[in-house]
Amino acid sequence: MTLIDIDGDLAPAALALAGVRAAAQAIARLDLAGSIGIDLPTVGDKAVRIAAAEAVDAILPQPFERTAVNGFGFLQIVRRRTRLSLPEQFVHAPAHARALLRQAQRTGGSGERTLAAHPAVVAAIAARPDWTVAVEHTLGAPLALRAEASLAISAGHVQARFP
Repeated sequence: MTLIDIDGDLAPAALALAGVRAAAQAIARLDLAGSIGIDLPTVGDKAVRIAAAEAVDAILPQPFERTAVNGFGFLQIVRRRTRLSLPEQFVHAPAHARALLRQAQRTGGSGERTLAAHPAVVAAIAARPDWTVAVEHTLGAPLALRAEASLAISAGHVQARFP
């Protein structure tokens, strides 16, 4: 389940409406699917809760199902999963591998570039020699890969031989 918590310094009713609009736009933009919960500020006014639910209906493309906003400010949306969402795609090593290769292309300096990354990211790069060849061609310099198990999957870095 993806959970979105709406907090801020606006009045609760205004925050609930602004927050649910932003949440619905993010859900659509990031292609989130499955079970999604939105925790709005508690609003006693039933008309505001109905307006918040209607804002979701107006922003999110069908098909989806949703609950009403309950008295505690919780709304649940269920969208059919047809593929990974954008955030889920970046949990996987190939996405981080491509990002690290783009970082290597932007790294200043000259000479060999050493890409240090989580072993899964290094394996993803090694499995696609065409990616490495393309970056080496762009840079005019070779790439070296170094696996560091202590790095998070998103914490790769690049070092030029001659910074």
